[in-house]
Amino acid sequence: ALALFANDNGLHLINKLITQATGQINPGGVLLLEADPRQHHDLITTAKSHGFHHMETRGLIVHLRKD
Repeated sequence: ALALFANDNGLHLINKLITQATGQINPGGVLLLEADPRQHHDLITTAKSHGFHHMETRGLIVHLRKD
């Protein structure tokens, strides 16, 4: 329920995870996130600001690589 009804239009926990992953994933490592397609643009924008590169999106899954 926390993930489904998170603050910031449901992105609060996703943004927190991206921030935490920034220090945990080495360059070249990947982060796969499942999110509502309506959140993908904002999710990708946040990820880019934390040093991730958008590789692809398939359905609900956003594939990011750490630069």
